[in-house]
Amino acid sequence: MYSFQDAASSAAAPGDFQRIKNLTDPSVVKIAKFAVAAHNKQPKTTKMELARIIGGRVRVADGLTYRLTISTMGKGSITKKIEIYSASVFQKLGGKVLKLISFQKKFKNRNIFFFSFFIDTPETTYWNG
Repeated sequence: MYSFQDAASSAAAPGDFQRIKNLTDPSVVKIAKFAVAAHNKQPKTTKMELARIIGGRVRVADGLTYRLTISTMGKGSITKKIEIYSASVFQKLGGKVLKLISFQKKFKNRNIFFFSFFIDTPETTYWNG
């Protein structure tokens, strides 16, 4: 399970969202993969796979609430179009129950050049899963 101490600064108030410093943490990657998989189970959705974790925040309050910005690629498609999504996932304390709260496309109708600039930040995590 993700260690909140890794994300929180000492000056942060309890219950506030804190930046996730280690986006390569296996539990954070698990949350991102869960969000994509849960989205793929929805009827009439384009199937996709996780490409990158761009950034994220976490809050402790009756469990962990993650707000992740991720990039995805079309699953099984030849072109592998990259799209950016914001996903919110709730994890009950103990880590066994996950619930997708929201999964929304970000930056609609924006140029992919902008995404390239945004994605290549020090916080970017590349996923080749």
